[in-house]
Amino acid sequence: MVDNEYFTGDRIAFMFDRGTTSNILQFSTGQRVPVYYDPLNPSNSVLLRGIQPYYLFVTGLGFVFVTIGWLVYRYLHRRNFS
Repeated sequence: MVDNEYFTGDRIAFMFDRGTTSNILQFSTGQRVPVYYDPLNPSNSVLLRGIQPYYLFVTGLGFVFVTIGWLVYRYLHRRNFS
């Protein structure tokens, strides 16, 4: 409740696939949980704030693949022109 008005949401975290929280978060029915919301738009709310570890992992994995690709390209380019 914000300013005596109730809001509902379906996001677990920003940039997270929408879905049920029961598979990810274990809260009991009726349990009070912290909810983070945008003060300018309270309907924009999440249960988890900040960057989630999953996105850091995916970003890091992408960086590894790009680096390996660049190194292979550089190696092959030098080998063909030497």
